[in-house]
Amino acid sequence: MNKNTFPELLLRIGDFLKRNAVYIVGFFIIFIAVWRLRGTYEFAVTPNRGVKLAIYLYFFIGFAAICFTMAKTKKLHLVFLVMTAVLGLGFMLALPLYLIPDEPTHYMRAYDIADGNFIAAANETGDVIREFPGNLLIGGSNYQEYFSKIGFQLDFVNTTENAYTSAALYSPLSYLPQALGIFIARLFTNNSMAIFYTARIFNFAFGTALVYFAIKLIPFGKFTVFTIALMPMFLHQQISLSADVITNSLALFSVALALKISHEECKHPKRYLALLSVCLIVMTMCKIVYFLFILLIFTVPAKLFKNKKSAYIFKFSILLAALAVNILWFAVSSQYFVEFQEGVNIAGQVKFVLSNPITYLWILLKTFIDFFPTMFLTMLGAALGPLSIGLSQWGFLPYVCILIIAICVICDNQQIKKSFKLTQFLIFAGTTVLICSALYAQWTPVGAAQINGLQGRYFIPIILPFALFVPQLLPLRRTDAKGDEDALACPAIETTGKYKMLAIFMLFANFIALSDIIVYFC
Repeated sequence: MNKNTFPELLLRIGDFLKRNAVYIVGFFIIFIAVWRLRGTYEFAVTPNRGVKLAIYLYFFIGFAAICFTMAKTKKLHLVFLVMTAVLGLGFMLALPLYLIPDEPTHYMRAYDIADGNFIAAANETGDVIREFPGNLLIGGSNYQEYFSKIGFQLDFVNTTENAYTSAALYSPLSYLPQALGIFIARLFTNNSMAIFYTARIFNFAFGTALVYFAIKLIPFGKFTVFTIALMPMFLHQQISLSADVITNSLALFSVALALKISHEECKHPKRYLALLSVCLIVMTMCKIVYFLFILLIFTVPAKLFKNKKSAYIFKFSILLAALAVNILWFAVSSQYFVEFQEGVNIAGQVKFVLSNPITYLWILLKTFIDFFPTMFLTMLGAALGPLSIGLSQWGFLPYVCILIIAICVICDNQQIKKSFKLTQFLIFAGTTVLICSALYAQWTPVGAAQINGLQGRYFIPIILPFALFVPQLLPLRRTDAKGDEDALACPAIETTGKYKMLAIFMLFANFIALSDIIVYFC
């Protein structure tokens, strides 16, 4: 045997460990997550061996698929596609019906739209109540009970009356993917669970497609979009039947598209412009509190038009169109405005705010300061499911650090125009005030000293606008990236491979979140 063989072998092993350090560390992280899940099961209702094996295989096979993708490509939109597919599958199975806020209500709204009832019929008190087939809303107290109903069929004889008044306020546009899934599923089956999961899959696929193209299109801050879209709370909402799916995804896509149009030369600018206009109008229709996203239309360069006059005419036409459709929908949906909480009076609250603007601003500021830590952590996913599944610190604290890095360090917004940054600030600040004001009017007693109903998930759509205008804590110089448009916005991070380690930590945080959910519902 050659005496140099052993030293050479050590060098090869060392080189292998150096090149694959991220994946090796990641493997041990995932191993810890699975081991923790196994240990926690001793204190829960222990599932059968086959279910436990399926859970462990999901962790390891999912991790392997993500690592393989990262080893083969640096394109974040492709890595995102694999990661969101793996994690989306886990969240979708771990969170049955009834375990996501208001999902039964959203399901009934989507089912009604699939029947062709785009405008819900309200009674004289403003409540929306209709008859649904029996076994439409299937639930259970644990996985064994829930999945024992896998063979249940819709019962069109023994129908039940259910109300979905709160969901009727939303535009039917927010429910088109879910309704399409329900409509197609019912062509082939009446199985309750099959219809429910088909609706979820359609909604998830639509939202994922929007985020995929957002990462692909945005010229700066790709990793920031990547990070936002893989937050536990974002995924938790994304796999549901909630109207928030289209809202959150459209917010990312609209900002990304506007940034591309305003900062890069596009091959088909008119097509991009038409797409942006449609997206912004739909975005304002999803929830009125996000109406200020329409300001993105004013970031479009005037050079894309014949002259400045044509540019102004087009932009204000889009603004007026958005106002018109929202006024029209408000006229239709005003019949559904009912007081859901005792002591609430929308008209009285509006009168109080207009009469005491300084007092209201102080209430808004005080509430925001008092509840900011809770809102920030719940926005990431500190509480999932019915917002009662508290994640362990390993589930959300790593993501706190990752999001701060993605926003304040890696988001290379130094090259973004000041006018675009100003627009992002107006969207962020104005939308924050609108969200708080809407909750103060609809969920808070008149003149109350704090705003009720604030939840972190409502602020997900304005994370990216915040990231695009906030000053960078540690601006990084661009290195030689050889014009790779689909790489990270910050080549200094890309070339060292540090984004891979951050992606592994994101995976770890989401796997811990999944283990917490599984244990809760076992």
